[in-house]
Amino acid sequence: MIFILETAAVLMEVLWVLVLYAAWDEPDPMWRLIVTVGNFPGAVAYLLCRKVALSDLPWPLFVKRIMLRQKLDDARSATRHIGGAHQFLELGRLLESIENYREAFDSYGKALEKEPRNAEALWGVARLEGKRGRTAESRAALEILLQAAPDYKSGTAALAYARLLLKSDEFDAAEKVLATYLKSWREPEARYYMARILLKRQDTATALKLLEETADDIRTSAPVPRMENDRWLDVSEKLISQL
Repeated sequence: MIFILETAAVLMEVLWVLVLYAAWDEPDPMWRLIVTVGNFPGAVAYLLCRKVALSDLPWPLFVKRIMLRQKLDDARSATRHIGGAHQFLELGRLLESIENYREAFDSYGKALEKEPRNAEALWGVARLEGKRGRTAESRAALEILLQAAPDYKSGTAALAYARLLLKSDEFDAAEKVLATYLKSWREPEARYYMARILLKRQDTATALKLLEETADDIRTSAPVPRMENDRWLDVSEKLISQL
C-alpha cells in the first residue's frame, strides 16, 4: 500500500511538472500562477479548462513519438484522402511536436498551397525558416502573416518580426512595428527594444522613463511573470545605470 501511494505521488509530481512547462507558454500569465501555486490540483484544472490532451504535454521526445504514432498515421491518411489546408496543418503540428521539422515545413507549405494567407501555416513556416537560419524567408512569411492577421497570437508574430528588423539594423521599420505593438501589449522585451531605439535617436529622457517603468512593472509583478522576465529586468537595470 505504501509503495502504491509513493508511486502515485511521484506520478502526480511528474504530471505537475509537465503541465507547468506547458502552462509557461500560455499568453495569459494567470495560468502559470494557477499551476505553480495549485500544484497537482492546479495542473488538473489547467488540463480540463484549457482542454489540453496528455499527448500535448512536453514529454521526452521518444515518449512523445510513441504516444503520437497513431495520430500521425491518421493525420497522414487524412492528407491523402481529404487533402485540405486543415489536414496539412494538423500533420504539420504533429510533426513539429516530435521535431520532424523538415516534414513539418513541407506540410505547412502544402497548407499554404491550399490557403495562401492561412495564418497558422504562415506562422509555422516563419518559425521553421528561423530555425534553419533562413532569415529572409522567415521575414517574408511574417510580413504576409501580419498583413492577414496583425494581432496573431496576441502580438507574438509582430514581436518576432520586430526582432528580425532589429537584427537587420532597420530601426525605422522596427520602431513602427513596436509602436503599434505597444498600443495593445506591454511585454518587457518590446519595451526594452523601443528604449534602445529611442536612445539611438538621442531621446534619452523618454528612453529612461520607459526603462524605469519596465523595470518597476517587472519588480512588482507576480512571481511567475517576474521569473519569466528576469532577463529583461537585468538588461533594463544595466542600461539605466549607464544613462
